[in-house]
Amino acid sequence: MTDEALNQYLENIAQLIEANVKDEEAARLAAEIVRNSKVKK
Repeated sequence: MTDEALNQYLENIAQLIEANVKDEEAARLAAEIVRNSKVKK
């Protein structure tokens, strides 16, 4: 899996979290954690 593909996968997970977690603050924090896991170039 390329870095770009992995980053897109992680972004998709973050978006799913934001869309489906009912507690807005928890969703924001969880999505932030996922986004911070992206491969940095």
